Amino acid sequence: FFAAVAVRDRPHLKGKPVVVCWSTNDPRGREPSSSEISSATYEARKFGIRAGMRLGKARELCPSVIAAPYEFHKYTKAAEDLYSCVFSLTPHVQGVSCDECYLDVSNLIMDLDDETNADTRVDSLAENLRKNIHSKTGCTASVGCGHNRLMARIATKRAKPNGYFRISPNKAEPFLAPLPVSELPGVGYRTSKKLKGLGVITCSDITKKSMSHWQSILGKKLGQAIHEHAKGIDLRIWDARPLRKSVGAQLSWGVRFEEGEEVLVFLRKLSNEVSTRMKRYGVRGRNVSLKLWRAVKNAPNNMRKGFVGHGVCDILNRSLALPDFTHDPNLIAQKVLSMWEGLRVHAKEVR
Repeated sequence: FFAAVAVRDRPHLKGKPVVVCWSTNDPRGREPSSSEISSATYEARKFGIRAGMRLGKARELCPSVIAAPYEFHKYTKAAEDLYSCVFSLTPHVQGVSCDECYLDVSNLIMDLDDETNADTRVDSLAENLRKNIHSKTGCTASVGCGHNRLMARIATKRAKPNGYFRISPNKAEPFLAPLPVSELPGVGYRTSKKLKGLGVITCSDITKKSMSHWQSILGKKLGQAIHEHAKGIDLRIWDARPLRKSVGAQLSWGVRFEEGEEVLVFLRKLSNEVSTRMKRYGVRGRNVSLKLWRAVKNAPNNMRKGFVGHGVCDILNRSLALPDFTHDPNLIAQKVLSMWEGLRVHAKEVR
């Protein structure tokens, strides 16, 4: 999304490998190459460049890659225009990010009994939406259609970089069968590695065994979800605006301390920020959590996000329950400082 906006306002970059990150594009290559890429055009992705990669590595893969600067005010405007187009079509929208969302358009085809007519209308709605988004934002949009969110997500991947793709309900399972099981939601690195050790590569490998079989291996909840998803079944509840379950504040860039007292001052400020946000939202809580990133010793500097990035870290989590619900900053800080003392981490290691 960031890269698309960058190219939109720089027509001479169209068709070229472009990434978005902090960079000066020094032609002599003297600038630091540890900048982290947040977005890349499809032309850049063809070289293996992806989000999260260091700029130096990207230049090894593609010496001609061009780095564009961050322009957050433009991203905000483009996202607002995108969602304006979406809500003009239907109020049933579930946002995922600034440039991704789900739309339930069932109400727009309820008057059609014939499946062929319904498909035709859906196709027309999708193509018109793509045209409206491009007209209003100047950026292309990909749309995937399915009978549930899982299949819509899978269809959208097929529609990229700039198209439309629909998967009919009766074709869902055969469409999924040859796909890698890692395409399914909930199948991350660890689960994928575990399944691969069992000889599971594709979705069809999942459907060959019963749900109870996978529940015995992966647990009741995950086993059921993966078995259903491999068949194209998605029973997740549509919740356009999920209830907020937590309020927090965090910072992971530019964090450097010399003495323990500096950490205490910083934690008190974060606790006060959390309290301020809770009061703004009109909520109270009774569970206080602390997540601390501790720098891994002797980790190479080129693994950091810039000069004062956090680098390679161990993530430590602690949590304490309070007797009553509160948003008092002093009480929150008291518990946070107690957890910090218990971690026994040197101030210089905090990120």
